[in-house]
Amino acid sequence: MHDCGDMLVGAGFAEPVMDMERITLTFSSATRMLEELRGLGRNLHRNRYSGLRTRLWRQRLQHAISEDSGMQSDDGRLQLTFEVIYGHAFKPTPRIAVRGESTVSLQQMRQALSASKARSGQER
Repeated sequence: MHDCGDMLVGAGFAEPVMDMERITLTFSSATRMLEELRGLGRNLHRNRYSGLRTRLWRQRLQHAISEDSGMQSDDGRLQLTFEVIYGHAFKPTPRIAVRGESTVSLQQMRQALSASKARSGQER
């Protein structure tokens, strides 16, 4: 999450806020789990298997999922846990660079003054 926040700051955003939650789905069988996953989306990985799979392959997959103790919850149901990351940030108001000698356009001056008025109105 820290990396995502750092990328937002690197892209010019300010005050990033990141949050994370884990969502756990449980299923009564491997068949039901595979049906649900198919409904959620598809495999877009470029190295995915491009041909059709056989019934035997699917049966072996279902058996392997059913036998995997890492996917079993305490009550014996199959479980999948997803980590979802949320984030947002604000676009900061442009700042005028202050040097020994600066050139500021009329448009930049108007933006700076209107931002200053908006901030002073919010503080009251």
